[in-house]
Amino acid sequence: MNMESSEIWSLKTISLKAIYTSLEKILFQKNKQKQDSSKLLKRNLEKKINKRRQLENVDHVDLMNTYKKKNKEIDFNQTEGKNILPLMNPELMFEVPEDIDNWIAVLCPDGIRCYVVAKNNKTKAIATSGKTINCFQSLFPYGQCLQDNRIRSRRIQTVLDCVYSAQLRKFYVLDVLEWLDMPCTYYDADFRFSFIESRLNLIQGINKVSEKNYFPFEMAPRMVTSDFYQYILDNGKFFPENVNLDRIYFYNPESYYISNTPTALWLKPFMITDVLQKPIND
Repeated sequence: MNMESSEIWSLKTISLKAIYTSLEKILFQKNKQKQDSSKLLKRNLEKKINKRRQLENVDHVDLMNTYKKKNKEIDFNQTEGKNILPLMNPELMFEVPEDIDNWIAVLCPDGIRCYVVAKNNKTKAIATSGKTINCFQSLFPYGQCLQDNRIRSRRIQTVLDCVYSAQLRKFYVLDVLEWLDMPCTYYDADFRFSFIESRLNLIQGINKVSEKNYFPFEMAPRMVTSDFYQYILDNGKFFPENVNLDRIYFYNPESYYISNTPTALWLKPFMITDVLQKPIND
């Protein structure tokens, strides 16, 4: 190869490398723009949904019975829950995990997402903002004023992650953060769900309205995702009295209770067909 041919070959090689590098940059920029666009769409969608839920919650709060003590209304503007961990905030599912069929699907009705705290012989429903939205009696340990004051404890508490259905006047339990002062957030989802279900089953009358239990509590329906597909085909109604299915949470069975985590995801019912590629009943 003479000098001239060598120079031409070198120039061609440099030119090809430059073209290849340029193509890589273009592809990278396109992927980055696509990711940024997806993140923006996700944020906008979450803002719209959260705004809608906040507006709905304002209306629903007025429907909850207030608990009266000595003929005086509880001040619901007081801030509570300062020492409670943030509620788990599942991410919107854009990409389907490979093992999604093994995840746990939890059906969430229309309602108010809130903490329920049983402590000091009373039970409080606390909004995600930390404001007390209701104070009432329940059959949870230390959750009712009719209990013997000698067992009153300011330290021992139970904290649940719930959704309150104003239409049904019922709390649906999504998860548990603490039970009788035992932290549950570092246990995996599979254990937490089994544990809180077993605790509820042991409290006779917790699912009914009574003098000692102002609101019924029950587990939000849940199942393995592989069973969920057939379940949504077989069932047109998921909750009594035509209460709408608001969303479906998907939990990795090994996930801890963390505020923001990719191991907990959610979808609206209308998203299932597009995202999971599964048919649903309209």
